[in-house]
Amino acid sequence: MKSTYFAIVIILVTLGPLEVGHAQTGVSIEPNKPGGSVAPPAVEDESVPPSPAGESSIVKPGGSVAPPAVEDEPAPRASAGESSLATRIREFGARGVDEVSQVFRSPSIESIKARMEDRVEIGLRSISYQLDTDHKSSNGGRNTFLGTITDLAEDNDLAPTRIFVDYLVTPFWGFELSYDKIAATAKTSPVADPVKSDGDVTLSGPILSVFGRYPNDTAFAPYAGLGIAFYNVTFDETAHWALGYSGPAEYAAVGRPRTPNGGRTRSMAVDVDPAFVIYGGALWNFRDHWALDVYIRQLDVDVDAAFTGRVRGRVEQVKKGSFPMGHVACGASIHYIF
Repeated sequence: MKSTYFAIVIILVTLGPLEVGHAQTGVSIEPNKPGGSVAPPAVEDESVPPSPAGESSIVKPGGSVAPPAVEDEPAPRASAGESSLATRIREFGARGVDEVSQVFRSPSIESIKARMEDRVEIGLRSISYQLDTDHKSSNGGRNTFLGTITDLAEDNDLAPTRIFVDYLVTPFWGFELSYDKIAATAKTSPVADPVKSDGDVTLSGPILSVFGRYPNDTAFAPYAGLGIAFYNVTFDETAHWALGYSGPAEYAAVGRPRTPNGGRTRSMAVDVDPAFVIYGGALWNFRDHWALDVYIRQLDVDVDAAFTGRVRGRVEQVKKGSFPMGHVACGASIHYIF
């Protein structure tokens, strides 16, 4: 009996820890299975995420779950009180963001066109100008532009040859790069006999400016700008003056030779600094991609001049003066808008 009692105690002590371990791990002994096989714990299917609150999932054949349908968000529309101008400005800005992202992609014809659309304009301009100061009273030769030169006559060329390119950063402002040219003939006093000319002063070069434009719901947009003119200046001497003759009549009388008169020559050296320009006008967008504008500007510039007279290469005379080429100009332009 004692041996039987001890055997029962040993069995109970041995099985006690096993039951505790099974309870902690979730593993249970199925007594109905022969040999006391152990069934694994139930595992939840983690392949299908739970649906958020308020969303329903569709179970497909085979047990897969389709994600909930997502409705497309409607494109933003202009509010009832929003003007067509405001809509265009908003679209302009949205396109600008897309253009920035395009910078880091390989360029193509389509992307280049998209970047230029409504931002780049190219055109031709025609102007007529009037010098602010075109005459000086000689006062015995002491009040002249230089030497005997008392008058500057504008050489207006109305051909639309002044090309320009505008780039709009926003619908309200942008940059312009244009080509400009002005010229004047240096003459003696109109009462002189005869009236002579020493040559022509010509300024040409680029003007870089920034402008503001006021777009609106009409086809007309006023604008104004300011900039700097980077002119190159030349003085084209008349043949009789450069070769030392007293006037065109004497030069013509001797057959207009190419040699100096008695070894005498004259020359004019000129120089100019960058000049400020201010302008304004109004643009008329008369059809898609095309516009006309009227234009007025004020530009202040002085040309420094130095006359040198030589006899057989030896300097005999030097005089300095200036030609004031400041002016008011008005004109018209045609634009092509990309």
